[in-house]
Amino acid sequence: MRGVVSCGQCRRGCTGRHMPKGYDYYLCRTKTQLPVMMPGERCPARYIPVRPLEELVWRDLCEVLAAPEMIAHAMQRARGGHWLPQ
Repeated sequence: MRGVVSCGQCRRGCTGRHMPKGYDYYLCRTKTQLPVMMPGERCPARYIPVRPLEELVWRDLCEVLAAPEMIAHAMQRARGGHWLPQ
């Protein structure tokens, strides 16, 4: 899900990081771009554990696939402009 997950603090994209002992995380890109960041620009967000987030996304995806009317309803709302910023 790299490139799809965004930081809850600064809204920038997240990247994946594999740590020793099998710990995998998503982290804000500002944490990996320190040489190009100005002082104070580094995001204070914590690392996001991969497993719980991906399990949540998988459960939601399974629910949507089991109820295609949810997709039809969401598409209808999108066509009606409900997802446009106000």
